[in-house]
Amino acid sequence: MLTPAATARLDRHLRDLPELLAYAHLALQPGSTTRSSHVTGATRTAPLPCSINVLSLLGPAASDTVRDPHGDQDGLVPAVGTITAWARLHAEEHGQQPADTNLGTLLAYLTSLLPWAAEQPWADEYANEIADLHRRCTPLALLRPRRRLMQLPCPRCHLQSLVREDGHDAECATPGCGVILRPDEYDQRATAYADALNAA
Repeated sequence: MLTPAATARLDRHLRDLPELLAYAHLALQPGSTTRSSHVTGATRTAPLPCSINVLSLLGPAASDTVRDPHGDQDGLVPAVGTITAWARLHAEEHGQQPADTNLGTLLAYLTSLLPWAAEQPWADEYANEIADLHRRCTPLALLRPRRRLMQLPCPRCHLQSLVREDGHDAECATPGCGVILRPDEYDQRATAYADALNAA
């Protein structure tokens, strides 16, 4: 079962993933990264014209155990594998089927079932895998949101650990705290804090 803060974070990750995956696809286009035609080492094989990390993330996923006789697998599950597996589990346990199997539809389907999924015994594992996928996509998508420390202490743990990432609510970075403040809630706290200081 997920806390309200963890549920909000998972909701944000699911809503971000379509855009992050679209930007990751753009990173495969010619000219999207700096590449060299220089061949290094003892091999005569030219380098790939795109990032192997992006190919690994966006490539197809195996439906069963992967054998690696050549030692060329990175061990990471592609985005389609993670999203499809969780959509399949949701459909089996909830009964509601997604409209189709494209990633955008599957992510919308997972988002629509989030209140139910947050109550399931596997919710922590689900949130962790989606967070890991979100972490893998963000740098590949070449997005660098600004993250800054907020002025006020956290209302729960009282540490100076509230951070705000561009486009998102302020949240506590202390492990296990999980406080999330919407902009209007933060402004109300700031006003109350200033009033308390002026009254002292």
